[in-house]
Amino acid sequence: MFSSCSQPVTNEVWLPSLNEAIEHGLKIEEVSLVLTQEYQNTHYVLVEDKTDAFSLAKINKSSKGYLWERITLKLGTPSYVMFEHTTETGEKLPILIGKTKDETTKKIKLANHLTSLTLDVHNGYYIGFNLPLNGHAYTVNVIK
Repeated sequence: MFSSCSQPVTNEVWLPSLNEAIEHGLKIEEVSLVLTQEYQNTHYVLVEDKTDAFSLAKINKSSKGYLWERITLKLGTPSYVMFEHTTETGEKLPILIGKTKDETTKKIKLANHLTSLTLDVHNGYYIGFNLPLNGHAYTVNVIK
């Protein structure tokens, strides 16, 4: 687990729609879209670059429009990382992102001695929000 305390990667270009912000972010970062997921009215975008490294971005919405902001460093594969992201409202949101070795996997089970939960997998990638940050690593088991 790590805390995302580095400066976010943002393009500072406000666009009129969610789709335009996503397309612009994909273009400027030279990445491809893997998975989008909405959580608490925020759109999160999991992307992958040409080296199979992946990262997470979010789309900020305001009266100015929509803005792409990458919130993690690029990560190697297959792996997962859990981190705490501070939202615009100041809430600390635990997020887990990861990639499996097998792109046909549909579900994974995360477990440690304190908790166990199941996440959906899309093209080998998964995102989990508001997971318990209890200082213990998760074991990732594939459920076909």
